[in-house]
Amino acid sequence: MIESVFGSLLKEKILVYITVNPESYPNELSRVFQSSLSSVQKHLENLEKNGIVVSRLKGKTRLYDLNPRSPFKKELTALLEKIYSFINENEKEKFFVRKKYIPLSTKTKKRNSLSAGAAPEEKVNHYEKN
Repeated sequence: MIESVFGSLLKEKILVYITVNPESYPNELSRVFQSSLSSVQKHLENLEKNGIVVSRLKGKTRLYDLNPRSPFKKELTALLEKIYSFINENEKEKFFVRKKYIPLSTKTKKRNSLSAGAAPEEKVNHYEKN
């Protein structure tokens, strides 16, 4: 929408996503926006270096949030929320609603339980809404 301010459309999407989905991680962003992991990581590193986002490790996963100590946090959050409000509902659903990942091993267990005579479950979706 206003990628010229942020330098790239991907950077804008990353910032909007982190605003509406705190504790985002690079693989998630890469998967959602169908972008290479290295470009997502490069944008996140640049944003962190410039004090816009902060990261922390949770286990082996690096999680990113807007920097609560940034002097621009209030204004930046307002701008990013405004951008989000202009995104149409289909795009919000497709790109900005966090989905819960179901590991393949869970799908395999469900499939095996069906073949063993267990009651059938609903169709297994690889990603489910949170």
